[in-house]
Amino acid sequence: MIIWKDISMAPNSTESRFFFIQENILSDPKLQEISEENEFVFATPKKYDCSEEGFKTIYRENTPFMKDGFLFAQKEAEYFSGSNPFLLIWKDVFTSLYAIETNGTLESSDEIQCVLKVDDSYRLKTLDDVALTKLEQGTQVDNEEIFPDNLVRVSLVNVRINEQASELSQALCFENMKILKKSSFKRSTADNISKIIFQYLVRNTPITADQIIEAIQKSKHNEMIEST
Repeated sequence: MIIWKDISMAPNSTESRFFFIQENILSDPKLQEISEENEFVFATPKKYDCSEEGFKTIYRENTPFMKDGFLFAQKEAEYFSGSNPFLLIWKDVFTSLYAIETNGTLESSDEIQCVLKVDDSYRLKTLDDVALTKLEQGTQVDNEEIFPDNLVRVSLVNVRINEQASELSQALCFENMKILKKSSFKRSTADNISKIIFQYLVRNTPITADQIIEAIQKSKHNEMIEST
């Protein structure tokens, strides 16, 4: 919920926005049924505290729908659009059929597909404005009729992560890039660099559920120390 009766809810914390939705929308019976004034039923997905018990519950829970990973939200963060460091999507092969995204066209596991945006200088950029490469004017661009502001799906070959990089633009390395096609008009934004890095990690050194539980336990232990 971002705007309610011309009032912006964006400056409020995630926790307060969730509470507002519960108190003002989910408790309104008119919004829980389809009518001439209400085309769709308002509902929210289940959410849990980021505790060991909460994570284990949602990880093991059977749902009537197909899971596609978990969304971690910083409770105290306000809302802003675009790439948001206070929101983290995590998935593995047990919580998503698409943990490793292939689109059915990859020739090898060393290739990672992503969607990038073409800028005025024909550089291919991520959502967070990181330029990965530059298109050369010629057959590749002309055949696909690629222009500035277009979104294109590409395949990055032999991706590697430079852990010693001092800048985000230098963290992602690859030997070659293949242009697959212009992205569908239904697609509105490019991928951010963290998604590409996640796809590299899930293929090589994935963050496991046990590691997340261990991190939650350590965080809880630190909170107990600080409060004593």
